[in-house]
Amino acid sequence: MTINNYSTIYAFGDSLSDAGDVYLLTSSPLASPLGLSPEPVSPPYYQETYGTVKADIFSNGPNWVQNLSTDLGFGVLAPGTVGGTVSQLTTIAIAGLEAQGYPPATATLVATAAIDSLAKQQGVSGPNGYLTLASGATGGTDFAIGGAVTGVTNENSSFAVPLTDLSAQLTNFKNAVPTPAANALSTVWIGSNDILDLLEDPNFGTYFPNGTTLGTVGSTKAGIDMQQSVANEIGFIGSLVADGVTNLLVLDVPDLSQVPAITKGYPSETGAALVLSEYYNQLLNTDLGTVTGAKITIENTFSLIDNAIANPGSYGLKNVTDSVYTGSLTNFTPSDLVSSDPTVQNTYLFFDKQHPTETGQTAVANQALADLTCFVTGTRIATARGAVAVEALRAGDMIVLADGGTLPVRWVGRRQLACASHPDPHSVWPVRIAAGAFGAAGPAHDLYLSPDHAVFIDGALIPAKHLVDGDAVARVACDTVTYWHVELPRHAVLLAEGLACESFLDTRQRRGDYVTRVWEAEGCAELVVTGPRLAAARARLSGARAA
Repeated sequence: MTINNYSTIYAFGDSLSDAGDVYLLTSSPLASPLGLSPEPVSPPYYQETYGTVKADIFSNGPNWVQNLSTDLGFGVLAPGTVGGTVSQLTTIAIAGLEAQGYPPATATLVATAAIDSLAKQQGVSGPNGYLTLASGATGGTDFAIGGAVTGVTNENSSFAVPLTDLSAQLTNFKNAVPTPAANALSTVWIGSNDILDLLEDPNFGTYFPNGTTLGTVGSTKAGIDMQQSVANEIGFIGSLVADGVTNLLVLDVPDLSQVPAITKGYPSETGAALVLSEYYNQLLNTDLGTVTGAKITIENTFSLIDNAIANPGSYGLKNVTDSVYTGSLTNFTPSDLVSSDPTVQNTYLFFDKQHPTETGQTAVANQALADLTCFVTGTRIATARGAVAVEALRAGDMIVLADGGTLPVRWVGRRQLACASHPDPHSVWPVRIAAGAFGAAGPAHDLYLSPDHAVFIDGALIPAKHLVDGDAVARVACDTVTYWHVELPRHAVLLAEGLACESFLDTRQRRGDYVTRVWEAEGCAELVVTGPRLAAARARLSGARAA
């Protein structure tokens, strides 16, 4: 992930990023006539207070993008305004009333009267005037709405789609932020509901015939639906860029074959869920390459969930298959909750059938931060013209690699991190590798890296945080730190203060022919975080210091 001293975050998507918009929407004046009840309900869901506004979130704690916002020093991300134009809301209200059995003429009369009354209260006139249904929090910039799909598709054309989909979120965004900040970060995480709605359709068997694979799904009705969903997302991103958004973090869909909504609710469709998740991500990766005018980074949540399930202990998890809560979004029954103790809850990966616990949310936020491999200001990088401070590098500078070759700098980025306001400052403090920590291998001078930045030792890449011994390698407490990364045409090993370290591995540069993402397929060397090779590297530290 690339962070250029971002000033704020604009968030878009579904319940995975919703800071309370769907709760505010389902509590709005339009909700009751449409048969909507406030959701999610607290308890058991987490309720956040934003000044005078209270809103519930689809987890047992803040969501991932709220954590990311806090990590970057912006405070808790709050829900933005939810609404729409008079024309849009009238159409939606009519369709909603008809869905409840109202005759068309009656539905039109009732809906028009309700919207006209709301418009009069807000002083709005004309079909294109913007009506606020839920005012959100003052200055709120999280426009994601729970239940949102990318937009209308062949198999998903419910009357409620235009109330929450990406086009609706774009309308809300434009109304609240007429001129986006050029240095803001916009996050987009959506697509899961498009897939889940298909999987839960009674006619899914006709959309996804038996024997369908990743190679053949494109010609099925389900595949065609995915193509439209991705086109909706790409169109939305294009609209953001056209409006002046220049930095985007796009999260791919997680491996939905692993979520309880499928494993417990539709176990016979786990294979289909895997294929559709992979296919959506394949299309998304490919089509994002057509978007110009912005720096786009893809976060790999597909592999993240798979890794958490395969290695639960690494995340502090004990249960990666069941849900903490199995009840309704609108009515809470205590017997549907495994435990009300947050400590117990956070040993689970899933809070409900598809949303992560606070532990899972933190993992997604940490992944976003870890996507940026960083050097601190002043770190000297070996180049063809000598050692150059990282902040002085420019595109085209020739970097000397550990193997003696050279590669040109493609891009240099930076981020300023407010460690003092971070909920766990210890986890983001820079790691100091003392001069001579690895003997003749370096570094020549003390080297400071971000915790997840890997050094190259005996053919393996090892994140700095796994080498901390409190002596040769130690975390350094600080209030703020500026991290830099150096992007080359490919992931490679360069020399920082003489020590072999990785360059930035940009997930935006992934192959178009999507494959399940593993480090070996994308990194220049094996990533080692445990086992005998890590032990050997740590032993080298002790040996070098003793000598």
